[in-house]
Amino acid sequence: MIIGGISQYLTTVQGMPKDIENEIISIQREFLWNGKSSSVSLEKLHSPIEEGGLGILDVASRNEAIELMWTKRFLALGKDRPTWAYAADDLIRRNIPKSGKTYDTRAIENQNTFLQTWAPAMHAGSKLPKDIVKFLKVAKKYNVNMEAIRVSERAKKDLPAWYHIAAETHPAGLYRKNTTECQ
Repeated sequence: MIIGGISQYLTTVQGMPKDIENEIISIQREFLWNGKSSSVSLEKLHSPIEEGGLGILDVASRNEAIELMWTKRFLALGKDRPTWAYAADDLIRRNIPKSGKTYDTRAIENQNTFLQTWAPAMHAGSKLPKDIVKFLKVAKKYNVNMEAIRVSERAKKDLPAWYHIAAETHPAGLYRKNTTECQ
């Protein structure tokens, strides 16, 4: 309970560095097997008791779930959107990769990266805060995207015309001409 309660609360509030996650997993292994090699994988022990496991907390999976919940909060639109998400949007927009410098920044201003085809730089040298990189990487791993059953006319009009998620990846002439012609 201690591993699941305190560490996961702190992870939700502050995040958990990868080396700490690995250390907790190492402590779990040491506790379970007294430093000896085991005949049962840790993954099996994470399974519910009904499936032959011990129901032990899978720290890595729980941490990814926490990152997905941060992504969910980030993707909230309208009055439910937290203030920090607007700051994150701005930081993300400032980290367009060099390969994407052809993007017209006016077209991506005030738009969420999940609604467009471009993605921010998330490599080790990225200037994005680690917390933002973490939730964006987990979102990418699980193919998180925005979908709606029914989209209002207002919402449709608010979607970006350029770099729209449903648009072609490289429309003819978009990057080669000063103006792009409709086909």
